[in-house]
Amino acid sequence: MKKIINKLLVLSLISLTLTSCNFENFTGVEGKGEVVKKEIVLSENFHKVDVERGWNVLLVKSSENKVTVEANENLIELIQTNITENELEVTSEKNIGQADKKMVTIYYTQDLTEIEASAGSMLNSQDVLKANSLEISCSSGALVELKVENQTTNVETSSGANFTVTGNTKTLSVDASSGSSFDAQQLKAENVTAEASSGASVNVYASKQITAEASSGGNIDYWGNPENKNIEDSVSGSVSEK
Repeated sequence: MKKIINKLLVLSLISLTLTSCNFENFTGVEGKGEVVKKEIVLSENFHKVDVERGWNVLLVKSSENKVTVEANENLIELIQTNITENELEVTSEKNIGQADKKMVTIYYTQDLTEIEASAGSMLNSQDVLKANSLEISCSSGALVELKVENQTTNVETSSGANFTVTGNTKTLSVDASSGSSFDAQQLKAENVTAEASSGASVNVYASKQITAEASSGGNIDYWGNPENKNIEDSVSGSVSEK
């Protein structure tokens, strides 16, 4: 009976999370008018990016810092960009809903060390991210795909977010919760620490060592046949070697 109750609680949490994310997208401002283009020149450097409110974002390494926006006329008026303490924030006055186009391209000169995506935003990188250490946070239905080549990658996903990452890293740490999904099967890591809870799903590759903990409906699958394994699961969570 306790096991059944735990599963019901987890399913209720996931349903509530996904419903909340879908509600935000449904109530977003719909694109109207012609698709137009706007360029925003950035006078300051940044190495952190925060994307919100349902924009589709592409990261491009460049020789200059700027943002270009291609979207319906009424959406162009809503976009906001701010740089504070080396962090570029791309957001808007209201959530962005369905549109003919709602594309934001961020051109950056410095290696990015922190990336945050939330509120139904989609984020991709044209180039491999090569900062020595990279921190990534995805929440509230965000959809993220990245390629990395670095020493350390720290990830946090929650609230129905979906994050896929490929490449190579020496050390990977991931904390996934609230129905989020993290797929790093194609990210070749040596040492991995992974936690999954509240219906989250995690796929990782570890060639040397893995520490994994799953609870409250969380699921962790791992590849790479690591020599050292520290596995902890519970009645309502699972950790499996593939």
